Amino acid sequence: MNVTYVIVSEKINDSFELKTLAIWGKGKIRDNIKYNFLNLPCGTVINEEKLCCYPQKIQEIFPDKTILQNMKAESYLGMPLLDEHHQVIGVLCVVNNKILANPENTIAMMKVFATRATSELLRQRAEIARRHTYDELESRVKEATEELRLRTAELVKANTVLEREIQEKIVA
Repeated sequence: MNVTYVIVSEKINDSFELKTLAIWGKGKIRDNIKYNFLNLPCGTVINEEKLCCYPQKIQEIFPDKTILQNMKAESYLGMPLLDEHHQVIGVLCVVNNKILANPENTIAMMKVFATRATSELLRQRAEIARRHTYDELESRVKEATEELRLRTAELVKANTVLEREIQEKIVA
């Protein structure tokens, strides 16, 4: 894929923000960013829940967007990343500073990469959920262990008192 930028972004809960997970731009990995997707091509991908292709004049279609101007964007192709419930969890997009001459080839490659990106994003989310569950269970075990320690101490104390009383009655 001979494009200026390739960006994988994750939708932040129910907000209008995306955070990038990876940006390949102008031949190198770029710093990740967080941005509002309203009135951007990514917003169209998210709202329509389908691939959006703007093979040229993207800045004319979205004229007020500094991010597109800074990227010197001419064309855009974006694909939603969908979870198992067909909800958009992210966007995979390419931004080019030239006209997208053959979008069909780019779309075919994007479908492969989108599948992989979705799988990885879902795996990361599952790992976060697993860690959260593990931490919660570990906390519960610690609480139960402490409660058991306290109850055991109470039983030992009660047993000691009862043992003395029995010894006193035997001696008497």
